[in-house]
Amino acid sequence: MVVLQLLQYYGLVDQAEVFSRSVYRKVEDSPKIIPGGSKEFSDNIFSSTVEKVYYRLQKGERPTRKEVNESLQEYEISVDEELFDDILFHLSPGNDRHKMEVLLQNKAGDSTGKIFSLVLWQFCKYMLKQKDMRFAASAELFSWLVKIFKDAEGAQGSISVSFFALPRERFRDHLMNLGGFLSNQWPKTAALLWCAPYFYDFCSGTG
Repeated sequence: MVVLQLLQYYGLVDQAEVFSRSVYRKVEDSPKIIPGGSKEFSDNIFSSTVEKVYYRLQKGERPTRKEVNESLQEYEISVDEELFDDILFHLSPGNDRHKMEVLLQNKAGDSTGKIFSLVLWQFCKYMLKQKDMRFAASAELFSWLVKIFKDAEGAQGSISVSFFALPRERFRDHLMNLGGFLSNQWPKTAALLWCAPYFYDFCSGTG
């Protein structure tokens, strides 16, 4: 939804969360909207909730999984113990490069998608520190950039330098498909184009 995208990309993330919480149930229950139409709202709510966990951890507080799940229950989101522990590990104060090394060692046998679902939170921290971009916006852009690489020919399998070796023309084609003529995805297309260099900087800086 363009309204949600604009709120996120212009830094109005608190308003985007309020908006998402207010419309989620209406969209989820509407027979006029295809299944899955509420996902972008639940994703926004989840990322905003994780950001709150991050700020609490910076203050020395330690939220519980029960607290997090209670705040998300209405939106049919559940955080299992493994995911919650991983989120706490990556968002707690400490050496981020070391945490990335631990992640890649411990999750080496996992799918690319699962590994990136955890790298995501490191990227959110990076963008918050570097560009003052809130979690909800950077999480969405990160997920879309990873999808572009995964969908590209030869970009399947383990994470390596070749995973990110996407020719400029192919990247342009993906963006054109997303934000082509009469598309309502132009805010996301522009944001992805802006975000891509920071994505590469993050990947190169964290190993």
